[in-house]
Amino acid sequence: MSIAPQPPSAQGVDRAHAEPRTQGHGAARTELRVQMGWLLRSWRRHGPYADPEALAAALTEAGTPADAAALGRWEAGISPAGHAVVRTMEDVIGLRAGHLADLAGYVHAFLPGLPPAWGRPVVDPAAEGYAERVGEVAAALLDAEPDDAGTTLRAAVDLGHLLAAARRAEQSGDGPPTDALLPDETWAGLAACLVWALPRGVRGAHRAIMQSAHVLCGIPAAGVHVVQQLRTYLADPAAQVLSLPIAMLDRIPSTAAADLTLDLLEEGFEERDLRAAVWVAAQKLRRGEFDAAQRARLDLLLLSKWRSNNQATPQDFAELISVMPEQLRQTFTKAATQVGRTEVAQALRSGELMPADQAQAVATAFARGVLVRTGESADEVDPVLVGLLREAMFDLASDRRHLAAIVLACSPYADAVATASLDLLTRDDVPELLRSHAAQLVQYTVDDVHRTRLHGLLADRGDEIAFQAVVALGHLRFHRVSDLELRRQLAGLERDQARACLYSLGMTGSPALKNLAAGRNGTPAWQQAAAAWWLRMGSALH
Repeated sequence: MSIAPQPPSAQGVDRAHAEPRTQGHGAARTELRVQMGWLLRSWRRHGPYADPEALAAALTEAGTPADAAALGRWEAGISPAGHAVVRTMEDVIGLRAGHLADLAGYVHAFLPGLPPAWGRPVVDPAAEGYAERVGEVAAALLDAEPDDAGTTLRAAVDLGHLLAAARRAEQSGDGPPTDALLPDETWAGLAACLVWALPRGVRGAHRAIMQSAHVLCGIPAAGVHVVQQLRTYLADPAAQVLSLPIAMLDRIPSTAAADLTLDLLEEGFEERDLRAAVWVAAQKLRRGEFDAAQRARLDLLLLSKWRSNNQATPQDFAELISVMPEQLRQTFTKAATQVGRTEVAQALRSGELMPADQAQAVATAFARGVLVRTGESADEVDPVLVGLLREAMFDLASDRRHLAAIVLACSPYADAVATASLDLLTRDDVPELLRSHAAQLVQYTVDDVHRTRLHGLLADRGDEIAFQAVVALGHLRFHRVSDLELRRQLAGLERDQARACLYSLGMTGSPALKNLAAGRNGTPAWQQAAAAWWLRMGSALH
């Protein structure tokens, strides 16, 4: 990449993110409130208080009054449980603090037009000492050592809640501008900190940092610095994780952020990173954040990409094309059919990556396998579980696939989903398209118990499967056997796969990084630079 750092545009557009995601072109989707209620119901049924009366009594004893009728409303998605209720439920059931409570805020970060399903902690921006508290938490985040995950995550969560409350008060006219809470140099420091921390967050840590980053991006004084930091970060040829920082542009409704998004689309870099820029462009196009000149530039960019490569462009840019005006979308759909990309054409028409009847059949069979692996009857399949699996594997919108996979990973079915996905990957009669979708689910749901099975996928016949297995190992903690397997793989891989191996070695803090950075044993120059980058960044935040 050759994106040179540039000063941010002085003409920012502070446009509210008011529009929730619509259903699109017919893809089956489960409502968010139903998914959140399903999570509560699933954990109750799999926890020590399967009986609603028993759980209500335990919540009441823990200081959160509840009854079976209230539980029924929360679990059905009829009314939100409330942040305090969900936190108490986590303690009573025995889940890690924030496992469920933080999820609602994370989902809200992706769908800002919808209120958080369970609200947020009660924070009063008008309270005495509030501004001082914001300054203290910001300082704690800036002063945290790169490998101090505990301090980084606590400060990121607290800062996100504090700034979100201030932003809500400002937008309702009940509070002063959030910009004034911190000096400009602190906003700049926080922007740099979160741009560098976000690529290293895993699972709960990723959700915590992403929430804080999205709140920060919505504050004009901070958003200016985030765009500037992103230009600097992405200009580094040694940078190894690009997609997550690129996604931050989605929450900055400014001219400068839109310009950088278009720059990224024009640059032409690796497919997986391009997808992040395409997703951001699709969100900005849907919300009307491109001005007339930027919109003309976008149309010309798509046309030139299509003319230069009419085979790859329909797939690479499908998510962006799917939210364009009907006439343009139909034009691209017809062109995709003419060049033989019928699967892309049907995705543009239906909003799913597989025909609806096939997607429903696969998701239903998958759900039955998941239920069997959790010891439940597969005679009656939970429609919400089916809907989540279908959405996670086949939705054209990458944010919807991601969020559905996150909900599954936070559910008591996560282990069974990972096991069922791995079982599917070992079969010879499964089409590659379905194998690749199952491999993506593996990345979200695996744990240490699946480590050996991941090793077996490192030499899979499908490059995409091997790639997902390598990345999944990077989301687990350091393990000597996995480290040896990854290092053995590294030497004979093409650059794209080798980069994935370096990702896993970097995220797990492999001791091999120092030797790679020093160029021993004929390490290629790009791998030396990549290893050095990981040593500067630090390993994963769990």
